[in-house]
Amino acid sequence: MELKKAINKIINDNFSKGDYFDSHAVINELLKKDYHQVYLNSFPKNCTVAQYHGQIAQKIGESGLAKKVKNNSEDLLIYTHTIYGELNKNHLWERI
Repeated sequence: MELKKAINKIINDNFSKGDYFDSHAVINELLKKDYHQVYLNSFPKNCTVAQYHGQIAQKIGESGLAKKVKNNSEDLLIYTHTIYGELNKNHLWERI
């Protein structure tokens, strides 16, 4: 399975229209048993974890299944835990 397909499946299987979620929710699902090999195999060479997770966020936006939540025309960012357990600002998505 390719990364794009895994991301789409995660969004379709876990979120209903109008649900809010962040990129870390999708990333955490990618790290689970069903998708961890896709996550690992898709990790680009010479890429940091932060860059890779940014690419995953881009794929969420490109999926056509979610849109960025805006506040006064600016992307709404929320604090969520990274895979390292640190709080970091992250885009909020709405399932469409």
